Amino acid sequence: MRYRPKPCTLALVSAALCVALCACEAPSRMAATNTGAEDAPIESQQVATAPMTASPTPTDLPTPTPSPAPTPAVEVSAPPTADAIRDEQPVPSESPLPDATVAEMTDALSTPSLPLGIFDASTDLTMLVEGQIYALQTNVAPLLAALGDDFKLAETPSVLHEGLEKSYTYKGIAIYTHPFEGQDIIDEIAVTGKPFSTQKGVSVGSSREDVIAAYGDGFFEEGNFMAFTESGDPDDFSSPRLVFEFDVGTVEAIYIEGMSEIN
Repeated sequence: MRYRPKPCTLALVSAALCVALCACEAPSRMAATNTGAEDAPIESQQVATAPMTASPTPTDLPTPTPSPAPTPAVEVSAPPTADAIRDEQPVPSESPLPDATVAEMTDALSTPSLPLGIFDASTDLTMLVEGQIYALQTNVAPLLAALGDDFKLAETPSVLHEGLEKSYTYKGIAIYTHPFEGQDIIDEIAVTGKPFSTQKGVSVGSSREDVIAAYGDGFFEEGNFMAFTESGDPDDFSSPRLVFEFDVGTVEAIYIEGMSEIN
């Protein structure tokens, strides 16, 4: 009887043969691989064997230095001149002041301080017109220039002088003159309205007390008239005098009278 191996035995033998064949072919494949590597060009080997350089990480990169911001140019201006400072000064308002305020300012600037409570013929025989003081025995031309041309003129031959005596009548004031050396000299001023006043501020509408406070009690009275004279003699009509006419205790008119004759 001939020997037949069992199927399992045949399988084991086949597996052993496969292992043996694989073991024999492995050195041959490895040798062929090594031979191919030796025949490869040098450049390929260098590329294959070149070390890999690691990419720099963000922390390895140099930190860029920020460029400095440009400094703005500073324009240095020259110090202002005196003319420039004067030009920059605010311009005063050109709005007109009330008439009463202007009159008060003018009085304060033009009227000197006079003693009150006493009559002095050297300073009190004057009248305040448009902020200016006009006295007796002076040329009437400046006073007429201040009052204007709206007057009524009356003329009469002078008894004492060669020429004409004249009267210039305005609203609220009248001026009487006599001729002397070719000029018309103020001899009397009569005030019957505002805004005219004496140098001490007494005007039409002032009280009796105002008059006494300004000129004192050295006066004499006759009827509605209160008079202050240079000589102090009420009967000396050649003496210059300041006369106030009253209506129920209120000044109604003011008369400044001079001498009728020039020596």
